[in-house]
Amino acid sequence: MNPPIAGTDPAFELPDELISIAAKTWCRARRLNQPSMPALHELFTPLGLDMVTAGFDSLLCLVESATGRPMLIGTPDEPSADEIALCALLGGQTVRPADRGLCVRCVGPLSLAIECAASSILLLAASPSDAI
Repeated sequence: MNPPIAGTDPAFELPDELISIAAKTWCRARRLNQPSMPALHELFTPLGLDMVTAGFDSLLCLVESATGRPMLIGTPDEPSADEIALCALLGGQTVRPADRGLCVRCVGPLSLAIECAASSILLLAASPSDAI
């Protein structure tokens, strides 16, 4: 676990269920050829997490680039391996994305970009919205 950053809540964690719902929302919008950010914004805003919208969108775009395939989603009762790996990645642990199963071909700058996107999401989600 990374040390806490001043001004953030070190106990804050994004719930796996929210991460999974966001991934499904993003994938559904993409599958329907609709912009994904408005759908994510609609999900995150009532929770006071509107600032993570762009980071989440970027993270999933990077993951698709790294895997060379669309993000796979499961059912509400049975999340996909991609959803499970995404939840682990956003669990706040200092583990490279390639070690989490998301990016079997993910190395170098793309891996670093994924790590940065995940860190940005966690930082913004843990920061009080009035501090941003």
